[in-house]
Amino acid sequence: MTELGNQRSKRVITGVSLLGIEKRYVPNKHYLYILSVKWSEGSEFIIYRRYSAFFQLHQKLSELFPIETGAVSRKDQTIPPLPKQRWFGNEKFKVADERMLTIDGYCRKVAIAEPKISEHEEVLSFFETLPEDLTPPPPDPKKPNKTYLTFESKGGDNKDKGKSADKSGMM
Repeated sequence: MTELGNQRSKRVITGVSLLGIEKRYVPNKHYLYILSVKWSEGSEFIIYRRYSAFFQLHQKLSELFPIETGAVSRKDQTIPPLPKQRWFGNEKFKVADERMLTIDGYCRKVAIAEPKISEHEEVLSFFETLPEDLTPPPPDPKKPNKTYLTFESKGGDNKDKGKSADKSGMM
């Protein structure tokens, strides 16, 4: 198959929505962001990612696309920054909740970015379903997982409430 043929048959992200946060205790206490990811062939999957995974993705994208991530200059930045990782206090719900708006905006921007970013292997593999997304570890019997779902944007902009990023340019 030609290079052009391979590009046309490539599965790409068509939308991403942040659904909420889940607090887990296995193997230790941590928070996961719950995302719905829509793909070009029509499938939709729920994935779970720690903040550190978003931060690692952003570091990789900063190396690959320094202009778009603002590593060179904020003037041409199209991918928003992420706050630095915190080494202490990350296990608190308040920290996870405060990061929701940032994570939501970040995912939306990456999903609708120009194809050289949104269709890059680093981005596609980040949003792919992992085995632990399909079969999470069993919860601690003494401390069950707690899920906090959000059904509206925390940004206060009513027109975006409950909406997801969409490749078509529509919210």
